[in-house]
Amino acid sequence: MSTTVLERTLSDVVCENIRIEAARRGYSQSALARAISMSQPALNQRWRGAARWQLDELEAIARLFGVPVTYLVSDNAPFVPPTGFEPATSGLVAYLPKFADSDSECSLRIAA
Repeated sequence: MSTTVLERTLSDVVCENIRIEAARRGYSQSALARAISMSQPALNQRWRGAARWQLDELEAIARLFGVPVTYLVSDNAPFVPPTGFEPATSGLVAYLPKFADSDSECSLRIAA
């Protein structure tokens, strides 16, 4: 079983957010390129992650989509915890010893 956790780069996050928001609003690559005054080949390179988005381009897209630039550069994907990593809680017994004066330690005993 593979336990690889995929990490996304900021560039991947930005590209995905722009593709999702463009699809939500019905923009094709050509229409989006025209709307932000960019050539379609240049937009395609950014769309695929082959070239990085420039800040002024992100600002134009954010304005067009009606979202803050921070939305475009934030990982908006819902967090799905990896499976197969659930903590083994059976057999764990926690107990608190009586506190003496200012001693506020608590102990965890793991039952075998």
